[in-house]
Amino acid sequence: MNERIERLAKQAEQYVKSNPKANVTIHGGDMFNKKFAELLIQECIEQILNRSMNSNDEWEDGLCMAKRAIEEHFGIEEN
Repeated sequence: MNERIERLAKQAEQYVKSNPKANVTIHGGDMFNKKFAELLIQECIEQILNRSMNSNDEWEDGLCMAKRAIEEHFGIEEN
């Protein structure tokens, strides 16, 4: 597994372990999956934003469109 993905999986696991509402046998898997997916999406958006900082206007416009498309598809509000 990719090192970054492993790091995100560990963050999601820690989130579940630290959440008192998580019954690991019933809800923990769902909570882990949701948090892991959120972290992956956030990481993707951060990469788009990082790339757009050092790009020309046309490239930046395309990256902003990709960011908005991902946010809309997953129902994420802009930061």
